[in-house]
Amino acid sequence: MNNEYLLAAAEALAPRGEAREIAAIDLGSNSFHMIVARIINGSIQVLSRLKQK
Repeated sequence: MNNEYLLAAAEALAPRGEAREIAAIDLGSNSFHMIVARIINGSIQVLSRLKQK
């Protein structure tokens, strides 16, 4: 998953400077990816990652 999409989503939900937890899901034709992350001041801290084929 592209970090730019996660940052854009987080900034749309919370102003810069506030910590925010988000989840992103990518449903492909052959796979499933999910990431849970904390966004703090424009930095991403991955909390959990799941891949399934």
